[in-house]
Amino acid sequence: MLDNKKTILVIDDDNASSYMCETFLSDQYQILSASTGREGVRMVHNGSVDLILLDIQMPVMDGFATFDEIRKTVKGVQTPVIFITGRGDKKTVLKCRSKGVEGFIVKPIKKEVLIEKVNNVFSYKDYIKSRKKVLVIDDDVDYLRIVRLYLQEKYEVMIINTTRTAIEYLRNNSPDIILVDYYMPLYSGGDILRIIKSGNLAAGAGIILMSGSMDRQILNECARIGLDGALAKTASKDEMLAKIEEVLEKAAWAGEEWSDLFD
Repeated sequence: MLDNKKTILVIDDDNASSYMCETFLSDQYQILSASTGREGVRMVHNGSVDLILLDIQMPVMDGFATFDEIRKTVKGVQTPVIFITGRGDKKTVLKCRSKGVEGFIVKPIKKEVLIEKVNNVFSYKDYIKSRKKVLVIDDDVDYLRIVRLYLQEKYEVMIINTTRTAIEYLRNNSPDIILVDYYMPLYSGGDILRIIKSGNLAAGAGIILMSGSMDRQILNECARIGLDGALAKTASKDEMLAKIEEVLEKAAWAGEEWSDLFD
């Protein structure tokens, strides 16, 4: 039945290209289409999309700008994206990879390549559902990509670069670990901690503060609010993984101690 199919949104100003994607994929998936970046962002925000096929060369708002806007929406934070491009040059390929997307396809689109890429994305999403979820909040997009590279082999990683989107996300989602930068515009890391605690958001999640300056006064302030750990932003991959494991183990022990009260 149609309702059981996953939904793919194709964002492309080229109607022929959109039609080709729909023809190749409609047997397995429900296909939606948008002819502009802004229309695509609106559809992601208002609907339920499992995967986005996003053309890079579009007028007014190109694929890269559209991707950035999608990631600012609560529903678009986790939605996997495959870029479609007419350019296979090194610069374009590197920029696609730097965005942290799930893949890219060079036009002309070949049916077997498209189906394989799409199926691989959904297979991987099913695989990581059993993993612990880590939410990373930082306005430094380049640093977010570094953290994702550090953690993605072991955890399901969500990255958000605005505090407003992060708070909205946490109203309906419960990660196991939250990594949050202290120095953020609009709200500091301490402010975010207060909002999480006062709003009873992400109950049970371990919270790790990240900062370029491990100021004792900042750490004491956040510890009083309910901080579970702290990391310098210069931390290596191994140090970051070790800290996350430490916080997860503490949460597991606390859960066991709580359950013992009822035995």
